Amino acid sequence: MLRSAQQWEFTHYSVVRSGAYYWLSCSRVGAHQRLYDYAHELRLHYPQCAHVIAITEHSHQIHVVIWYQHQLVVSISLSQQQTELGWIRERLREWTDEWEFSDAHVLLDVPSAPSLSDFVRDFACSAQWLNKPSGKLAVTSALMRPFSEPLPWQRRRRLGLSLVVVIGLAAGTSWWFWPEPQISAPRIQSQLFEVEGIPLADLSQLLNYQDQANLIAGWQFQEATLAAGTWTIVMRQTYGSLSELEQQTQLVVSGDGTNTRLGTRFEHLAMMTPQQLVSDQQQASQALEALLNEWAEHIQWHRVSAPAADTLQWHEYKLEWLPSAAGLDRTFGQALQTLPGRLLEYRWFEARQELTMRLRFYWLPRHLQEAE
Repeated sequence: MLRSAQQWEFTHYSVVRSGAYYWLSCSRVGAHQRLYDYAHELRLHYPQCAHVIAITEHSHQIHVVIWYQHQLVVSISLSQQQTELGWIRERLREWTDEWEFSDAHVLLDVPSAPSLSDFVRDFACSAQWLNKPSGKLAVTSALMRPFSEPLPWQRRRRLGLSLVVVIGLAAGTSWWFWPEPQISAPRIQSQLFEVEGIPLADLSQLLNYQDQANLIAGWQFQEATLAAGTWTIVMRQTYGSLSELEQQTQLVVSGDGTNTRLGTRFEHLAMMTPQQLVSDQQQASQALEALLNEWAEHIQWHRVSAPAADTLQWHEYKLEWLPSAAGLDRTFGQALQTLPGRLLEYRWFEARQELTMRLRFYWLPRHLQEAE
């Protein structure tokens, strides 16, 4: 991650440990400047809070620090004399547009701007409130260092290697060629996470099965469902026989002539690594919402999210087509198949022209993705 930051031309950094992970901040400053990271100090005080809005006043400046899902979103310092309070209010709405404030914490201390304090208290009234820390932490770790300066654990490792060399020299010539132990940098262990549903790319196969069932001679298509990975098509006999039905489909035929089903099985549960659960799935859910808004005349939908305390995050969407839509438009279906989401349920009733689907998009918070 530090190598990536240097490629982006950042010059200074600081690191705070948060449980088993690390909070990394980077900045561009002059070669001889020493920049104090106020967001870093706050993180040292409140390492367990996943969503935080901090607005405080210090040294004739208003500091605004926001992090979400342990990821820093905003860290700015504004002069009291030159700051438009209306501008801050608008930015707060923008930065926290999709927040559930019941899961958030707020630290507020701006005595010179009572109107801003009143706005924040009304705006985040359902949030949990933090008390301003008493005293002041040692700020050594909140002072950004140039990339040329190593991390504390790197300094300790170099010291340890130096001691090994000194002891080896003192022990005699027999130790000169003893292999030096290799000490690898600490890494977050990879984990596997279980996800539900089949890939949205498999939707094309489901629709092909449904189209083929509509063309079977002597039988009438009734309904199609996907649940827990099982794809089932219900058929009604008109003049065809079971043997004729079996000859016209590659699906498994079960039941008698009056209650016949065609079925197959998809892999419903999958194990994914942190590298596979990249954050662009969160962006894909935003792309889905934009697509649904374009089709608002044909589809009703609503979204639910995983509890904030869960390690594996997701957004789940239930889609219900209006009767006038007459099922899934293929243009819409092709757009769905390009998204990296999972299909949990699909239900189509031919007689009532009813179609519902349930989709889910998984991702890990960035601080849990495997370190570089």
